[in-house]
Amino acid sequence: IMYARINLIKIKEGSKEKAMAMMSEEIIPSYEDTEGLLSMGAIMCDETTGLNISIWADEASSTATESNLQSNIEKGVEILDGAPEIYRGDLALGAVYEDRPAGEGEGAFARVVFAKVESAEAVTNFLKEKIFPIYKESEGIHVAGFVMDGDTAISWNFWESEEAANQAVPKFEEALSSAEGVFVGDPAAYMGNFYAGKNWIDFPKGMQG
Repeated sequence: IMYARINLIKIKEGSKEKAMAMMSEEIIPSYEDTEGLLSMGAIMCDETTGLNISIWADEASSTATESNLQSNIEKGVEILDGAPEIYRGDLALGAVYEDRPAGEGEGAFARVVFAKVESAEAVTNFLKEKIFPIYKESEGIHVAGFVMDGDTAISWNFWESEEAANQAVPKFEEALSSAEGVFVGDPAAYMGNFYAGKNWIDFPKGMQG
């Protein structure tokens, strides 16, 4: 089972360009040749919010890089607005809808949703039965995945463009209207284009997490 680590990062006003340069030129390159790292990418959602998403062969591979993670957080202390929120978990669901070859991982549009949930089983069933079928029917989707960390569900979907992602939004909203008892409060969505990233392996169409 693959493993994901999602860092939700708050940065200080006016630090966006510096944060993006640090991620592109220092942080992602610092993971080159890391055993078990399959993919890593970074998006900026707005002027002060960023996300870093990494996919690993297993939990042990991710855990082995904790010292590198902490070192990179320390490097960015001048531009960070507090410690990043770090979420981790085994991939509960995952699918590749278009071939994603090894190499640079920039340009795709990402939508990442954080939600407090009543139970892992309920949200897994909801996503499997209501949301993943929407992905399968959609044009322009690349990848989708989902992990649980405690009572927080983190799901993501990557698209060829923001326009392609927006085409599916009405269907998501319709599905969410039938999700009574699944979520505690409203899910929070973060969106943006990958400005830096890399796949270290090929992710072929049809691959399951």
